[in-house]
Amino acid sequence: MTRHIVARIALIALTALPISAFAAAPIHVAPSPQAGRVKMVHLTVKNASATEGSLLVGDQVVTLKSNETAKVEAPVGTVIYAKGQAGSHADGSKLFQVTRDLDGATCSFN
Repeated sequence: MTRHIVARIALIALTALPISAFAAAPIHVAPSPQAGRVKMVHLTVKNASATEGSLLVGDQVVTLKSNETAKVEAPVGTVIYAKGQAGSHADGSKLFQVTRDLDGATCSFN
């Protein structure tokens, strides 16, 4: 009887130690090829007003004459602001935010 108890305790100890060591080991996950990539959106902005206007796209200033268009590339989440007097928009006012849905679109301001 004692032999059976000792044998069971030894069996439990031998199986429990590797399991607990495995659970304590850090998990290494290989980085995804998509990790760290920022989705860039290509869009066209158009000045639909009768006067010249400027936009602030990230840290880039885009100046457009009346009815002029410009192609812009910006990451998703970028906010486009009016720079100076942009048509009827005051300096620093938020015009729109770049989303994935705007890829290939034309956005106009007046």
